[in-house]
Amino acid sequence: MKVHGQDEDYQPRNWQEVVRFYSALSLTYENDRLPALSGISSSLISKSNYLAGLRRQSLVFDLNWMHLGTLGSDAKESGVPSWSWAAIKSSVEFFPYEKLDPRLEIIEAECVLKTSNPFGEVSGGFVTLKGATFETCLLPFALKTANAWNGCVYNKHIYLPGIQPVEEISLSFQLDTSELEGLDFASDTVLLLHTTDDVYAYREKENSTLVLRKYSDEEATYQRIGSAICNVKRESVDAPWDDLPCETRVTKIV
Repeated sequence: MKVHGQDEDYQPRNWQEVVRFYSALSLTYENDRLPALSGISSSLISKSNYLAGLRRQSLVFDLNWMHLGTLGSDAKESGVPSWSWAAIKSSVEFFPYEKLDPRLEIIEAECVLKTSNPFGEVSGGFVTLKGATFETCLLPFALKTANAWNGCVYNKHIYLPGIQPVEEISLSFQLDTSELEGLDFASDTVLLLHTTDDVYAYREKENSTLVLRKYSDEEATYQRIGSAICNVKRESVDAPWDDLPCETRVTKIV
């Protein structure tokens, strides 16, 4: 593992290994997560490249985390932006995908520091992305399933108003907390933002996706409430994917 200044931008998976190990440790105070990691962070990442436990130069890959194990209703860490793994009181894992969605663009990303330490506690922050999105509601008759995500994934069908897809579309998603006040998956909509874009030999396309909930009408502001894998089966691996009902939009995540 190289220190900053030595090709750090080309080592995204190394940092994720550090986060995997560190997030699994038990801390006396959960709000110590970022400060306790600051010594390691400062030796591996430059100040300008660090954003609340994520790396600016590999931001899209670092945004694609998921928690492991069961979360309680108090799983969210106050003050940490929802897009950071440090916002979750749990060990985390990262999606293994390597191909970015070509429609995705990082517009801006900033954090509000609590102290002068750029690797310490934060009181807020935002990431603004331009990318392929669509709004959907999740049908209420899905069953909880146990799989590689330790039983924390719910498989649900995507409901796309006014569209009858020819190909099979499936969505496996995981919430970042066990309780989301006021959200009714039978009728309320969530925003799915595609971040990676992989096509496999067995004729399926898979996107890692951020699941977002409207936070404020100002500047189309959202909070992350989970992560998802969107899978589309096609007759041919060469078939175009542009017929999916996506809208390119600018989204601010806090």
